Amino acid sequence: MATSFLQSRGNLSDTEALNMLKEKLGIDGDELKFKQVYVVKFMKVLPVRKVVRFYQAEHRFDTAANSELYRNIPLIR
Repeated sequence: MATSFLQSRGNLSDTEALNMLKEKLGIDGDELKFKQVYVVKFMKVLPVRKVVRFYQAEHRFDTAANSELYRNIPLIR
């Protein structure tokens, strides 16, 4: 879906746009579930402050990486 979006330069039908949104929300939901599972595992072996610091650092890294990635992706028209 992502490649076809780039090829269409952001021109999608309503159905394609909705499917893209649903796919993104599903991915985000799966990522959140994954992180929640690992928070529990990390908390069993690491101090709370280190777990929080890890997730803060991960969030900063993700934000920087996503910012660079999204810079080249057109908005939907």
